[in-house]
Amino acid sequence: MTRDKLFRFVKSWGIKFIGLGIFIFILYTTNLLQLLAAIKKFSLLQICLLIILSFFVILFKSVRFRSILKINKVESNFYKTFLIYGSGIYLGTITPGRLGDFTKVLYLKNHFGCRYTKGVIINIIDRVLDLFILVLTSLLALNWLVKINTKIIILSAILIVSIIVIFFHKKMINTIIRFVERIFKTNIPELWTDHLFSLALFMPLFFSLIPYLLIYYQMIFISRILGFTINPYLLIGTLALGNITGLIPISISGLGTRDAVFILMLGKVGLTSAEAVSLSLSFFLLNNFSILIISFFLFLLLKLGRSNE
Repeated sequence: MTRDKLFRFVKSWGIKFIGLGIFIFILYTTNLLQLLAAIKKFSLLQICLLIILSFFVILFKSVRFRSILKINKVESNFYKTFLIYGSGIYLGTITPGRLGDFTKVLYLKNHFGCRYTKGVIINIIDRVLDLFILVLTSLLALNWLVKINTKIIILSAILIVSIIVIFFHKKMINTIIRFVERIFKTNIPELWTDHLFSLALFMPLFFSLIPYLLIYYQMIFISRILGFTINPYLLIGTLALGNITGLIPISISGLGTRDAVFILMLGKVGLTSAEAVSLSLSFFLLNNFSILIISFFLFLLLKLGRSNE
């Protein structure tokens, strides 16, 4: 391997080993026998149920993705959209910073004739909706820890909803866009004002709730199997915080960073490091890894279908 190739490899993948290093350190400082004993608690039926739920997570995210395509007037069919979305999940998981997820832009061009510019915007909308749900649910954990007054939470929720309604109001956003154009002396593509900021995005936002409800149910189901009694709001918020830290490109699928969040947050309710890691690792194997395997098969189906055309 030449020096340039080695440098590119370290630049692309070297940072990923930070999360792996954190994970190895956590394993080194915890009770491995306790971890193995926890994983053995799952029956084959329970594992199959969790894998089926992972399949439906991909399915409903694909439904959301197709609804975004419809808003942007991209003709599509559900089967190919399902394969494209699954392929994006697979490639995003195995590449630094989930950059492989943007291969969906290329697939949209090849299969549906979608322009690259529009494809990028569609992909950004899809990612922003995920982040929106993660941020909101992570507030559950923060609220549980900080014990914020209920009235403040309600007022904050009303304020957020009001800002969203104002933000997506077409006249309001057009006024803001024109102001930004005058300040920076640039033109913002009309596509952004017509489709990115649109009340029609509330339907994709609704479809975003279903897969995350399934994911959070998986988390609660796994914790019950392992014998932990944890406030579900804290559990859901902890998972959301762990997934947000997993977006930082220093680990593979949040391995290490998510475990650290679980130890920090769940230690507040008396879980040992080994118990917190057993919960995090069980979720990784039965959610993240199962989604990776399913999405890999969807990737193969897409490639096979392309070669047969």
